[in-house]
Amino acid sequence: MSNYYSEEIISSWNDLLSFYYCNNGEWRGWVFRGQSDYQWGLSSSLERAFKDFDIVEDVRLKKEIGLVRRFKRQYHLYSNNVPDPKSYIEWFSIMQHYGCPTRLLDFTYSFFVALFFSIEKNGFPKGNGITKKSEASIWAINIKWLEERFKNKANQSVRKLLDNDPNIKENDTVQEILNNPQPFILNINPLKFNERLVSQQSVFVMPLDLKVPFMDNVRGVSDNLKVSRDNIKKIKIEYTIDFLKDAFYELNRMNINRATLFPGMDGYANHLRMLIAIDNDDFLVSYLEKY
Repeated sequence: MSNYYSEEIISSWNDLLSFYYCNNGEWRGWVFRGQSDYQWGLSSSLERAFKDFDIVEDVRLKKEIGLVRRFKRQYHLYSNNVPDPKSYIEWFSIMQHYGCPTRLLDFTYSFFVALFFSIEKNGFPKGNGITKKSEASIWAINIKWLEERFKNKANQSVRKLLDNDPNIKENDTVQEILNNPQPFILNINPLKFNERLVSQQSVFVMPLDLKVPFMDNVRGVSDNLKVSRDNIKKIKIEYTIDFLKDAFYELNRMNINRATLFPGMDGYANHLRMLIAIDNDDFLVSYLEKY
């Protein structure tokens, strides 16, 4: 499976900075996804639900349509801001926000936001934390290349719509794409962003064919292995507590933490846990002097 994406290994904060900034120009037009376990491939919550409940391939699209239809019919009970019934991506986005299984997978335009999500969830390696390594990953996809590939592979009816709607914002364009499934992935976003999408610099990547796994949709983007490896990367992050301390300190200085990525009291409260790892004068004063 690794033959259609390249792999990199990073094991220190300095290595990570060198890797990123030596390729700084290259990263323009890329999107990133951080995952806390290096062994994981890319998989949507809807795909995982299908697998958990043994939903066969031929009925998966009908199941998705049923979920969206049920969500639309009852959403007005919980919110007064009801989207246009035909705004498919906006409905997918709202469902994703509230934890409903969807075909969407969260990516970000920020390499460092993706890094935060890759290491933050586990917190610290278990066991002998000073020496024991944990392995997370960052997936990186060149969406400029992806968009060009899609235009080349789309059928005539889709290409005609893309001529007038290259950013895929119109409902008719989205509907035509969904009506013509093929093993492929596509970056897409709703017209309206919520606060979390803005703070996380988010973008969605979705598979076009629900009958096959997400990774098979990724594989379907290119038939040229060398070109594919140049535009799809999996970066292994090997880290110990020392790496985490450096990373959390630097990410916090970049204003990348739970408080900023998840606006509200829950995000701020969870952010305080990360501060334990940061060598900061504010944490060196005595208890009585501080409080």
